[in-house]
Parts: sequence; C-alpha cells; structure tokens
Amino acid sequence: MTDPAYEAGRNVLGPVIARFVRDLRLQAGAAGPPGEVALLFCARGGLRLRLAYETGVRALGMDVGGHVADLMVSRLMAAKATLGRTPYAVDVFLKECAGRTLDEAAVLLLPPHLAGLDLGPALRGRPVDRQGLQALLEGEGAACAAVRAEVGDQASAFAAHLAQASAGRRRLMLVDTGLYGGTMRLLEEGFPDAEWSCSMVGRSNHSGADAPHFRRTTGVLFEADRTVGHRPASALLRHWHLVEGLFEPALPSVRRLARAADGTIVSNLQVPDWQDVVAARGNAQFDGVMDHLASLRPSDLLTLDAAADRAERVLARMILRPSHADVAALAIAPRSFDFGRDGASLVLRPTEGAGLRERVWSVRHSLWREGQIRLVVPCPGLALRAFAVGRWLFEILPGGRRGMDGIRTRLRRRLAARTRRQGPAEAMRPRIVNPS
Repeated sequence: MTDPAYEAGRNVLGPVIARFVRDLRLQAGAAGPPGEVALLFCARGGLRLRLAYETGVRALGMDVGGHVADLMVSRLMAAKATLGRTPYAVDVFLKECAGRTLDEAAVLLLPPHLAGLDLGPALRGRPVDRQGLQALLEGEGAACAAVRAEVGDQASAFAAHLAQASAGRRRLMLVDTGLYGGTMRLLEEGFPDAEWSCSMVGRSNHSGADAPHFRRTTGVLFEADRTVGHRPASALLRHWHLVEGLFEPALPSVRRLARAADGTIVSNLQVPDWQDVVAARGNAQFDGVMDHLASLRPSDLLTLDAAADRAERVLARMILRPSHADVAALAIAPRSFDFGRDGASLVLRPTEGAGLRERVWSVRHSLWREGQIRLVVPCPGLALRAFAVGRWLFEILPGGRRGMDGIRTRLRRRLAARTRRQGPAEAMRPRIVNPS
C-alpha cells in the first residue's frame, strides 16, 4: 500500500519545492557573479534545504550559483553572537525570556558545565527585564563574569565560523525556512561589513513587528501576513510546522560553537555522522520531495510553473479543507521547542476518550487547527467553512487585529505574573508560536 505521506511529498510538495529551487537559483544569480556570492544554508532546516537545492538545480541542468555552505546557526546562537553588537539581540532575549527569571536566562548564556552557577542574592530570582539583563551582563561575581566570557567566546567563534563558511565572499545570501527572518536581522546588524540578503520558503510578519530587514529578505514561495486566496502557497501559514517538519533533520538545534583540533569551528549539532542523518531517508514527505527533484530534467523548466501552480492549489485545499486522508498525509512529528529549550509539542492533539467539550477545546491548542477540526468536530465540513469565514471576517473588520493584539498583550502580562510565582520547571515550559 502506498504511503500517503510519501505521495503527498512527491506529487504535491515536490512540484512546489521544485519551483522554490528554480527561483532560489535565479535569486542567487541576481545577487552577483558566482565567484562573489556565498549561499549559506541555516541549520537546522537549511541543511536539508541545501540538499534539495543541490539535487534540484543539478537535475535541471544548472549550477548552484555560487559558493554553497552550511551555516551552524539558530536564533539563540545568532543572538548570543551579536549580544554586544546590536540592541536587537537584547530585544530577542527579552522577548524569549518574558515571564522568566535571570537564573533561567543565564542557563541560555552559560556553557553547559557552568549552567548551575549561583547568580548571587542581587540577581537570584529576579525577573528578566532590560535592567536585569544588563546587570547579568555587566555585574560582578563569578556567574556574571562567566556569562561575559561565554558571550565573548561565542561571538568570536561565530565570527570565525562565518568567515570559514563564506570563504572570503562578501555577498552573503542566507537561506532558511522562514518566516520572519530574525536570524538574518541579527546577523545583518551584528556583522555589517558583509552585504546581506535572505531567501526563505515564505516570509510573513503576522505579529506586526518592526521589520527593517524585509527590504533584503525574500519569501520565495510567498510573502503574506495571512492566507490569501490568490496566493495558494500562503495556505502554508495555517500549517507552517509542515515546512519545518519537512526539512529539519533529527539533530539538535545549534546552541554553542567550539574550536576543533584542526582549527575549524564546530557546533553541538555536528554529532558523529551528522551529515548522514541529514541525508537519511525515513521522513516520508521529504523522501517524496527528494525523489521528485531527482526525477526532474532540463526540459521540465518549460512546465515547472504550471505543475507548481496545480500543486499549490491542491496543497491549499489539503491544508484549509482537509479530508481524513489529507490529515494523515500532512501529519508531522511533534515539533521541538525553540531558542535552546528541550522538549517538543504535538501538532495534532489526541482526543481518544475525551468528551465533546474537550475535543472542541483541543482545536485551540493544536498547531494545525483545520486538521484538528477534521478529526474531532462533528460535521467537520461545516465547521471548517465556519472557521474559514470567521478568520476572514477577523482579517477584514476594522480593529480586528488591534483588538486581538490587545488580548494577546493582556494574556502575556498575566502569563508573566503567573510564571514568576511558579517554580523553574513550570516557568521554563516553552511556547510554540502558531502563525495562525
């Protein structure tokens, strides 16, 4: 029996990613001559994006368009590397550590063997705010000194890694999954001597944040803050974890860099045989995508757009109005937490044995709400239509987004107040953002 996830990868996601590969190659050509451009694929998702890119362009009869390399980076790594270089890095830490204590923030900044250092009575248990973070970075005591040493060491290590990865090129083109491009913004502001650009699967600013880097950041498949009908690929915003699950290999997120015996910079991601893990088969959707890319021929350049247009319409229908078979085809493994935190969150919530109220409530906590509706709500077809209409009205009514922003702000404040009263384990429970 054919695996529905593999079929979705080969016949639906495959043509969509083929267009991504072709357009990314065109963007690399526009960035400059191959001898002046470095395409840096950002770990973790970029590692398999690179594999897809190199397979696709060669199958289509094109070269890769410049120097190609893996960049061992994450938002946490980029923030640590630029903490003394750009105020935005401080803003990132403040956002990610909202409602937590300086003790918990220090764990993200210290090397693993020093993570238990006591901050002392002046900082111990203090909530994270701008003044507190400054005190952690500039204060006295062994813990603060260790934080400063680690931040300086990681900044130096990342600068060396960036120089190695870019191989002397000044025009640096980051390639990542998306959506906001926070890593690009951190690196662009922290290392301004390079000429930066960023190409992602999709670009979105659904939170309405300040985005000065968007002028040099491109969403190859779509650029949208919400799902819009005339851009079928924007439906991926409703199930964005599909993209991340498709490309992220079973490797840890980059948290720290170190210098190897041969002088190269390596990350904690680069465990023994890590490149074999990146290339390994076993993710049925990714296997299907790779088989589709490998089957391409140069003559397919003539029909690539038409095939991708058809596939994007099918994908949008599968995401926004899924059948039970579609849910099985697009289901993904639990999503790992972001910004150096351990653990994972289910994309679809199990509801076996749950009552009607609990089943309906599970939609709110799902990372793919349309898929959850199909599984748990009575009359799912009608419920999906009503859900789509509700989202549409929310987007077009005056003040809809403003009102929701106010609700989110109040909820964040309540969360911050509550987590300050809780123990460290509960306070460090990560949040996964659903760009719904």
